[in-house]
Amino acid sequence: MQQQGEAISFLWRIKETKMNLSNEQILEIAQYSLVRIDGAWFMALARTFKKEMAWEMDVEAWKQFSYVLGKKIRKGMIPDPVWPESVSRIRDHHCSGNRM
Repeated sequence: MQQQGEAISFLWRIKETKMNLSNEQILEIAQYSLVRIDGAWFMALARTFKKEMAWEMDVEAWKQFSYVLGKKIRKGMIPDPVWPESVSRIRDHHCSGNRM
């Protein structure tokens, strides 16, 4: 949790500097950073543990990240999300024990 707070603090320090970045530019930096760190993580794992293991670890990391991010969004931003019907069908199918 501390790292997350530090990352957000870093982005706001960028905003407060003389760079005069817009909210959209800060979001673009954050998105770029997320994609690049994911790629760096995957490549480091692939060099050490081979591509198959790196892929498994990457998928597991994204599952964990998605779960935590979803909880954060639901708790602090969108307490009662409205899911598109297609997402609801996939979720219901997956949660019922069936696999696609």
